Amino acid sequence: MNKAIKKAQDVYTKYGDDLDKVLAKEDIEVLELPLAGRFKEIYFGDYIILKNTLSPEEKRELTAHALAHHYLHAGSHYAAAKKIYTFSNYHERQANVFAAYLLIPDEKLEKVLYPDIPIKEIAEKFDVRPKFAGFRLELHNVRKEMVRST
Repeated sequence: MNKAIKKAQDVYTKYGDDLDKVLAKEDIEVLELPLAGRFKEIYFGDYIILKNTLSPEEKRELTAHALAHHYLHAGSHYAAAKKIYTFSNYHERQANVFAAYLLIPDEKLEKVLYPDIPIKEIAEKFDVRPKFAGFRLELHNVRKEMVRST
């Protein structure tokens, strides 16, 4: 996961968390379409296709997720509703970590962390869903523990 974190930090340093700026620089167009079935996001080449009924926060998260595939993986990728991500599904996990670090970078997260901050407040601050903010906070805590134990 260090590769995903490093790449997210590099992209953030270069462009910030302005996804429109990143997309323009990479010449990637986002299309919102009425995707059928379980599909929520599809990335291939110059396009990210998002299901048009998603919340703005989920669209932001999935755009960052698709950008991870752009930067880290060859070929096309998709995300489906209720898909279970496991450690054995390395590319998906890596894309989720990249998205979390791009949208909620360490320097900004540490500025808003204080004892007992509600996850909902972190989510609102970064325009993501509470579930996504919770995932990012878990990554932050795990990384802190790893540093502390070395």
